[in-house]
Amino acid sequence: MTMLKGGFPAEAAAQLFHDHPHPMWIHDTRSLGILEVNAAGLAQYGYDREAFLALTLADLCLSPEAGTSEPQPDGLPAIESHRRSSGEVFSAEVHSQAIQFDGRPARLVTVRDVTGTTAARDASGPLAESLYSVLLGMADGLMLLDGDWRLSCVNPAAAALLGRRLEELEGRIFWTEFPDLVGSSLDTALHEARQQRQVRRVTLCLSDSGLSLSFTAQPGGEALALYFRDISDEVRAKEQRRLIDLAVSRLNDVVMITEAEASGSGPFNQIRYVNDAVQRLTGFHAEELIGQTPKLLQGPRTAGPELDKLHEALRNRTHARVELVNYTRTGTPYWVEISLSPVFDAAGTCTNFISVERDITARKNAERSLQLAASRDSLTGLLNRASLMDALRQDLSEHQADGRTLALIFIDCDNFKTVNDTLGHAVGDALLSAVAFRLTEVTARDARLARIGGDEFVVLAPVADQTAALRLAEQLREAILAPFLLEQERISVTASIGLAISPGDGDTADQLMQNADIAMFHSKAAGRNEVTRFDGAMQVAMARQAGLTQALQRSLIERSGFRLLYQPQFALDGMQLIGAEALLRWRDAERGEVDPGEFIPAAEKAGLIRMLDRMVIDLAAARLASWSRQGHGLKISVNLSPLSLRLGELASYILDTLAKHSVPPGLFGVEITENMSLDYLPAAMNNLQQLRDAGVSVAIDDFGTGHSSLSHLQRLPVDVLKIDRSFIQGLSTQPERDAPLVTAMLAMAHALKLQVVAEGVETEAELAWLAAQGAEMVQGFWTGKPVTAEEFARTYWPKRDHDAAIPGPRVEESGQPVTTGG
Repeated sequence: MTMLKGGFPAEAAAQLFHDHPHPMWIHDTRSLGILEVNAAGLAQYGYDREAFLALTLADLCLSPEAGTSEPQPDGLPAIESHRRSSGEVFSAEVHSQAIQFDGRPARLVTVRDVTGTTAARDASGPLAESLYSVLLGMADGLMLLDGDWRLSCVNPAAAALLGRRLEELEGRIFWTEFPDLVGSSLDTALHEARQQRQVRRVTLCLSDSGLSLSFTAQPGGEALALYFRDISDEVRAKEQRRLIDLAVSRLNDVVMITEAEASGSGPFNQIRYVNDAVQRLTGFHAEELIGQTPKLLQGPRTAGPELDKLHEALRNRTHARVELVNYTRTGTPYWVEISLSPVFDAAGTCTNFISVERDITARKNAERSLQLAASRDSLTGLLNRASLMDALRQDLSEHQADGRTLALIFIDCDNFKTVNDTLGHAVGDALLSAVAFRLTEVTARDARLARIGGDEFVVLAPVADQTAALRLAEQLREAILAPFLLEQERISVTASIGLAISPGDGDTADQLMQNADIAMFHSKAAGRNEVTRFDGAMQVAMARQAGLTQALQRSLIERSGFRLLYQPQFALDGMQLIGAEALLRWRDAERGEVDPGEFIPAAEKAGLIRMLDRMVIDLAAARLASWSRQGHGLKISVNLSPLSLRLGELASYILDTLAKHSVPPGLFGVEITENMSLDYLPAAMNNLQQLRDAGVSVAIDDFGTGHSSLSHLQRLPVDVLKIDRSFIQGLSTQPERDAPLVTAMLAMAHALKLQVVAEGVETEAELAWLAAQGAEMVQGFWTGKPVTAEEFARTYWPKRDHDAAIPGPRVEESGQPVTTGG
């Protein structure tokens, strides 16, 4: 046998080509003309050799690509329609390989899965040489094994794929060279191919190189031809696809692939793929959705700007991210976030869309809950202040446009703090919820109800006219008036209500709210449990109050305009001077002299009373120190606001101030009003007890005008009772009415071991009557008007120097005494 270059026998190559059981031919890649064909090819297509060699690829293959010179990629099979000489068409699995044949570019084509063999050989020298070149240049590996498993032929590709040199393999026993393959699937395939005279195929991963090779064992007499190729990339790609498919199928998010072109009318693209998550989310199986469009998942709430945005992206082949409401198989709506992306091929044509759809129902529900929480009162579920103001602005705009009437009713629960402090916050919260429920029952469905803070509620309601608004406000007041049964407690509260109506009481939401608030405060000032309609005079008064508060604050900061006047107190036994009551006066630069009955309540409401009372304490202590240095052991008493008595540090402040001025506590006294709210009692008791324990005297001022009970009086640590001037003056004008009352007050005070000061004594007859009844002390215009410290000293200590300077503002004389405690 003649050996050709590379040691490959040319005759063997020709025999292999012609005896191959599958049809094979070689065609020119430029002209597509047939250059060579084997016997199986002639038999398959029904041509003789001369006729076949006159054909082109287009005569055999009906596929569109057949008429072009664009080849099938090496190693990749193609399914094509081929035609026999008879005109019969059949399907063919085609494998092709680029080669050089007689010095020109060509392709070796194998048609698989077609049987039939004819003996037609032409092992002439030129053909054998060409086939040798073909086999030598193949990218696939080729080995020929004789009957003893000896390698009679190995092409370079085979040696390279197996990591060996040609000279190491040719003539060697296959199993000796590759012992690791003994017992492998390739071992089985080779033996079956030889024994059964049938082609066998197997894929094997080589352990040493890690390559995945596809082997084809083809018997030929006693010999075997073993073809193999590297399919590692295909295996890896297949494994990667498998892993991707597995990962995508396990995603919680829905992955959907649709066609690029819409199917039917409307921008609805046919679904080509969807992962398993779609069943968990929608209840539809994946196979039920393939071939359908996403419209199947849409419903009445899907429409809107977000859906339009999605359709625009489909038309324009762009990316989009939208949030839509879709529907499950059972019709349950759910929220989904869709990320849509177009897929383009190598030519830049959009072929598909891929969307990742995430269930965001929980997030949307949470957002809705947050929005609801932001707009609602957490305790009652009513609107909060911010939401009420938004609603008020909207309603005002609508009602002003069509001339309708809108009522804003401001409700404040009276004495709610007492419930909170005595029964606890849990009962207080329950009371607020119960009030909200009653208000809801009274108001119409088109009304808005809000809790704007603490114990304040607002009802916003369209009404026919002012009469209807007042009627609704009264119904709300009466609804709250009925007792509540909470935690086995029967609780009664009242409501102070302010009413503002649009049009008329405000053109804006802020004005209407402010004016209803002003009206509510007038209800409180009128004694509570009232309904008050706003009028312009209230706003004027409120503006005056605001200006007064600002001026008062400025004077307190500057310590200007304030002075103390002193009204003497005498013991009836011998009319001995024993003390004085310090009375605060204020002259404003713009307003002139301001009545204490006006500026003291203003200070209490503005939170300035603490500063005011401390200033009075400082001035009185300084005056006591000055008089004490002059040898006058006179007691001075000051009036304190109930609001100051609530502050825990008040007693400490008084005692520290007295110590700073070296004033004995026994020379200092405090006066409190009888009508001090029970709300203040616990804190006030602590302060008063500390003062009493230190030696400071405590007096109840204006006794007889307040609401204190005997038990209330017994609990307070007081040692002096001051009978209000209205009763003393009645001794002269209405003795039959007031004399028994004063007698009873004196008897009660003495029974409680309290000293009595009769205030407002203006006649000698009043003085004589009080002395006869056993009163201990008196003060009033008859015994001495309130005067400055200098005049007080000149009047009662004329032989001494009484003009010693003391810290504090200059003091001037004033008129009628008014207490600072309100």
